[in-house]
Amino acid sequence: MLFALEATASVLCPECNVRSPLPGLRDKITCAACTAPIDIVALAKDARDGGIQYPFGAYYDAPAEAFFFGYDRVLKDIHDSDGTPMKLARKDPTCPSCSAALSAPTVGHPFFCGACGDEIAVRAPDDVTRLYDPRIHCVMNDAFGRGAAPSDAKKEGSTLACGNCGAELVPEGRKRLLACTHCKSRNFLGDAAYVKLFPRPSAHPFYIVYEVLDVPSARRFHAGLANVAMHYSFSDADRARIEQYGDKCKDR
Repeated sequence: MLFALEATASVLCPECNVRSPLPGLRDKITCAACTAPIDIVALAKDARDGGIQYPFGAYYDAPAEAFFFGYDRVLKDIHDSDGTPMKLARKDPTCPSCSAALSAPTVGHPFFCGACGDEIAVRAPDDVTRLYDPRIHCVMNDAFGRGAAPSDAKKEGSTLACGNCGAELVPEGRKRLLACTHCKSRNFLGDAAYVKLFPRPSAHPFYIVYEVLDVPSARRFHAGLANVAMHYSFSDADRARIEQYGDKCKDR
């Protein structure tokens, strides 16, 4: 079983007080306004809400609640005291270019939208994603470490250059995969180029995907929700459901 949380996030620069969007799960980023380096983990270290793991465990476990209670239960706007808010909602992944529904990706292989053909970035778990939540199966629309960067332009703004011949690329909506009009080669836009083209804070939804296929993984989600149940006013029916699922995991 695969399920996903749609996430949007941004970080407030401590140098210039301008907010920069996060195109995925990051431990550090460069400010979009003043280019100052921002250490997100350091900013969140002493936050009153528990740091970058806060939505995923400790005081609150959004993935666990999404797993148990479905689409209408998780829609959290978490305003962290370190200036890094993250919005999480239980939603199935959609293509950022054409909004078509996306199927479950195979991690480690190229993945394309079946409707418009655009390439969808799929990030496998790594040290940074595990800082947020070690249960993550993959992150969709997060091109960490991939793709072309924007080229500096003499005029205001930036251009995109073909990685093969250097000709200027023409953006096509929010597509990441662009064909060069000169040499016809295909160019995948990395996060740096994507954020430069679309600089609005918190305007880059990405999808945190979880896989629950076996009893041990289901137990981890049950434990996450049961451990934080004391902080919330669950209804009697909800508590009974949590207990019933826990008993089912114990029996298998």
